[in-house]
Amino acid sequence: MPVTPPRPSDQTPVLLALGSVSLVWGLNWVVMKTALLHAGAFEFAAMRLWLAVLLVFSCIFFLRRPWRVARPAAVALTGFFQTGLTTALTLWGLSTGRAGKNAVLCYAMPFWVALLAWPFLGERPSPRQWMAIGLAALGIGLLFGGDLHGTQAEFAALGSGMSWALGIVLTKKLNVANATDPLAFSAWQTATGAVALTLMMFILPGAAPDHSIALWSALIYNAVLVYGVIWFLWFWILQKLDAGVASLGTLAVPVVGVVSGMVFLSERPSPQEWAGIVLMLLALALTASVAAQRRV
Repeated sequence: MPVTPPRPSDQTPVLLALGSVSLVWGLNWVVMKTALLHAGAFEFAAMRLWLAVLLVFSCIFFLRRPWRVARPAAVALTGFFQTGLTTALTLWGLSTGRAGKNAVLCYAMPFWVALLAWPFLGERPSPRQWMAIGLAALGIGLLFGGDLHGTQAEFAALGSGMSWALGIVLTKKLNVANATDPLAFSAWQTATGAVALTLMMFILPGAAPDHSIALWSALIYNAVLVYGVIWFLWFWILQKLDAGVASLGTLAVPVVGVVSGMVFLSERPSPQEWAGIVLMLLALALTASVAAQRRV
C-alpha cells in the first residue's frame, strides 16, 4: 500500500522529528566511541539494547498501548537487519575507527536504499539518483584510501549502512510497520536486536564493562534517547514518508558526526578524506533534492 505524503499543515511535526533524529544520532557517534573505552563493542551494544527494551516495554505497559505485532516473523526479520546487524557492525567498526569517518560511511545508507528499492519495491532510480550514487561511490573510494583495501572499521561501517538499508526496504516491502502500533514495533525490533547482539557477545567476547560513570552515561543516552525516543520517532517517520525521503531526511547526521568528532575527540580528517566526505555530502544533497521534488 503506498504511503500518503503528509499535507503541508502536517509537515512540521515530521520535520521536527527528522531534526531530532539527526541531532541525537549525530552526537551519538562521539558518545559510542567514548563508551567503547569502557566496554567491548558487542558488550556495550547488548547492554544498551536490553536497557532500551526495558524502557520501551515499560512505556507500553504504563501507556496501555497494544504490545502485540501483526506479523511477528516479519518484524523479527526486519529487526535483525535494522537493529541487530546494523548495531553490531557499527560498534565493531567504531571500536577501531574514527567517529566522523565511520558516521559518513554508515550514512551511505540512502544510496543502498535507492539501489535495493529498485528490485524490492519497484522504485527505479532516476538519472539524478544515479549521478548521486556515482558521486557517493567516488567518495567511498577516497575514504577507503583511493582503493578497495579498507580497514576493518571502514568495511564494518559501510556494511552497517547496507544492513540498515536492507532493513528499511524490507520494512516497506513486507508492510510490517503500518499494521502495528509504532511503539510495539519499536519494542520488538529492539528486542530482536538485543537477542542477536547477546549471541554475538558470547560468540565474539570483548572487554568486560567497567561500569564507570562514563559508560552508564552513554548507556542512558542510548537507551533513553537513541532507542527509547528517537527509534520510536524513526519508525513513525517511516509510516509518514516513503523509504527514500525518510532515509534522506537524516542528511545532517554525518555532518554532526564529523563536527562532533573534531570538537570532542580531536579528530582531523586528511585532505583526501575531506574530499571523500564532501563528495558524499554532495551526493546526499543531490538525492535529497530528488526526493523533495517528488513530494511537490
